[in-house]
Formats: sequence, C-alpha cells, structure tokens
Amino acid sequence: MPEKIYVWAARCPFEVKEKRIFPASREEEIFSTQNERVRAEKYYVWKLLEEALRETYGLEMEGLAFTRDASGKWRAEGVEFSLAHSGGVVAVALARIPVGVDVEVLDAERFSRLFAEKILTEGERRRGEGESALKKCVLWTKKEAIFKCMGGKVFRPENIESDALPVCSALLSGEKNFFLSVAAGRPFELAFRSPDGSIPSEFSPMD
Repeated sequence: MPEKIYVWAARCPFEVKEKRIFPASREEEIFSTQNERVRAEKYYVWKLLEEALRETYGLEMEGLAFTRDASGKWRAEGVEFSLAHSGGVVAVALARIPVGVDVEVLDAERFSRLFAEKILTEGERRRGEGESALKKCVLWTKKEAIFKCMGGKVFRPENIESDALPVCSALLSGEKNFFLSVAAGRPFELAFRSPDGSIPSEFSPMD
C-alpha cells in the first residue's frame, strides 16, 4: 500500500495556543534570525509543525527528542517531517518515511531571471523543460522537495532530476499563487489540511 503523507499549509500570521517555542535551542535559532519576515515565517512554520504533530499523531513537542543532523536539518525521534516557507505561506509534511516539502510564491520576475543552467539537468534541457517562469517555479519546488527528502548540505537543482523520487505538486491559489511539492522515497498518498482555512483544502495535484 502507498505510504500516507500529511501536508499542512497556512498563511501567516495565524493564532497560536502557546507562544513559546520548544526546544529552547530552536527558539534561540529562530529569534536570532535577522530578517524580520524570515524570522516570522520560521516561527509560524514551527507552530504549524506543533499543531500538525498533535492532530496527526497525538504527539506533543515536549515529549519528543529534537536534534539537528549534519546538514542542519531538525529531526525528531519516531516521526519524519519537512518544513518550508515562502512569501507568507508556511508548509509542513509529516510521515513515517523520509519526506521533503517545498513551497514557493510564483514570482515571475525572479524565475524569469534564473537561467535554465541553474535549474535544469542536461536531460531536462534537451527535453525543453523549464522554458517559462511558471515551469521553472514548479521544477524548483520539485527539486527542493526531493533534495530535502534525500538529505544534503548544498541545494544544486541543476544536479537533481525532477523525477528522481515520487513527487506530487499543486497550485495553491489566492491573492498570490504558490506552488507546493512533496517528495518521498516510495509511492504515497496525500492528506492535505489548512487548519485555519486560509488555503483551500482541496489539494489539486499537477502532472
């Protein structure tokens, strides 16, 4: 049977039950972030993780042992998770197998400036992928989700095939459009939730 992956997404700020961050080392890391927008997104994505763990698996933050691996990624014993944030949207993926998630605001100017050589593998360039800003954005989220799932220290999208792992992408519509991609090491099914209703709960996968 396919693995079940739970994806949570929300626009920030949103209401939180407890302002304190656990563990203290993560709180210190968040509040030492100089960029105010990034600091806020890191705070809210961790709060979304807190709610997702509680509602999905009945786990409380204080009952988990959090560590950071060699790549700087936060981990918790007994559950796999991945975090992403962009443009005021935060996303969390939870599973019992390694998982990666990425979300990116569709910034046509930014992705138009990115050369294909910085995003596409040689095979993808031959097939004519990534010719538009929209396609580059989708490919970027796929590759970053795969990178997060596989682990690593330096994200080099031009070295990652967009089909290296099972991956699912979706367009999140609203005042701004976002692309969200989820990757895992095995075929999976998705359960999508936006706890505050700020993002439509229908997760419409894209080819």
